[in-house]
Amino acid sequence: MQFFTTRVPAHLGKAIEIGIVSPSERGMLASCAESLTMRTIEPGEIVPTVLSLKEEEAQQLCDSLWEAGVRPTNGEGSTGQLAATQAHLDDMRAIAFSHPGIRREQESIIMHKCAPCGPPKDKQ
Repeated sequence: MQFFTTRVPAHLGKAIEIGIVSPSERGMLASCAESLTMRTIEPGEIVPTVLSLKEEEAQQLCDSLWEAGVRPTNGEGSTGQLAATQAHLDDMRAIAFSHPGIRREQESIIMHKCAPCGPPKDKQ
């Protein structure tokens, strides 16, 4: 299966449209999904599986949603973004602690001042 996503503009309802196609063995489109039917279920009823994906298909769906602008709600970025942020912080620390007015032993004091609780009690 392959997924295609499109972001609908806000003035048209702000949604993500998803298309699903299943290629044939010869590479031509063999079939596509057309609709999803909803029905009322009883309390305690087991919800049936609607779609089963291979891991690579699930990844392709995630990638397609990402390209359409959908991001995880937990606020975490990709591993690449996290690595870039860490490298930037390392660079900023190197710059800050190479300044002649800042001694290396002041590092922990500065880090504590940046924390929400303020500097250590013995340094106030």
